[in-house]
Amino acid sequence: MNQPVKNVLFICTGNSARGLLAEALMTVKSKGRFQGLSAGVHPGGLINPFAAELIQQAGYPLERLRCKRWEEFSGPNAMQVDFVISLCEQVRQLPHPEWPGDPILASWNIEDPTSTTGSIEEKREVFKRVYKQIEEYIELFLMLPHESFDRDVLRQELNDFHVLCGHKNAPEPDCPSGQATDSQTLVA
Repeated sequence: MNQPVKNVLFICTGNSARGLLAEALMTVKSKGRFQGLSAGVHPGGLINPFAAELIQQAGYPLERLRCKRWEEFSGPNAMQVDFVISLCEQVRQLPHPEWPGDPILASWNIEDPTSTTGSIEEKREVFKRVYKQIEEYIELFLMLPHESFDRDVLRQELNDFHVLCGHKNAPEPDCPSGQATDSQTLVA
């Protein structure tokens, strides 16, 4: 029996790189099980060219991508999302909109490659590193037995990917567990 496609919303600040990389990778790698979506708190409007290069290499059509505001995914008439994953600490701590349905919230705290300075090749290398980290987390996400996990266990597993992968940029440990409301922060 076919399971319905689940929507995974990735949130970051500008929605020009990390969120778009995650959206594309989730959609491509899940082979129809999950639909990647992304949005930013303050989207810049342009897809970063280094991100675009990697997204094309992943086989995701660039014409399906655009920088979106997170409000597009909130409110009573918005599409339901099953997971909301914050990709940076700044966004995780902000008051967020009310998401339709009852999504599982998580935080991955991925480095912002757009803030990198240096040569074109140095910037490209940072983007490749960030791409690999997002890819690693998505592959772990896809290996989880989503149907058999309780919501709290699944949320904890999603938040612990930095430990499994040996990454240092982990979400803050004092982050309380639970579902956030529109007056709380995006925590998991």
